[in-house]
Amino acid sequence: MIPLKGKRAIWKKNIRQELKTFERFSGQEMEENKEKTLENILEEAKSYFDLRLEHTRLSAIEKGARLFAALITNATVVVCFTLAFLFASFTLALFLSDVLGSYPKGFGVVAFIYLALSFIVFIAKNKYLEKVLINTFIKTYFAKVADKEDEINP
Repeated sequence: MIPLKGKRAIWKKNIRQELKTFERFSGQEMEENKEKTLENILEEAKSYFDLRLEHTRLSAIEKGARLFAALITNATVVVCFTLAFLFASFTLALFLSDVLGSYPKGFGVVAFIYLALSFIVFIAKNKYLEKVLINTFIKTYFAKVADKEDEINP
């Protein structure tokens, strides 16, 4: 067993070592560590900000490119459908002209068909068409969002 004087000597020795360690870190070295830590934090914050800025820029470019591509492809599809519809209408009018024996009667029947369709669409737009179109656009939007999330989180 260590006598009481020996225990005090060991405690004093341990306390002196702890004080030396504390002085070493509390003095100039601690200030340098603070500066280094602060510099590291500032560098990491700057790097993070730069990366976020680059990510935002690339994300905006990607969204712009997608919008432009969708605009071009949709415009092409609309033009093709319009031309097909126009030629089909013209063909129907010529066919009806042969059947009825008169060009004005054939084109008049086609005009009357389009007038009747326009009237039906006008009456049904509030009840049926708007709801169907809105639901279709919403489903399309959320399908694209889900696809985008699947690309990010496979």
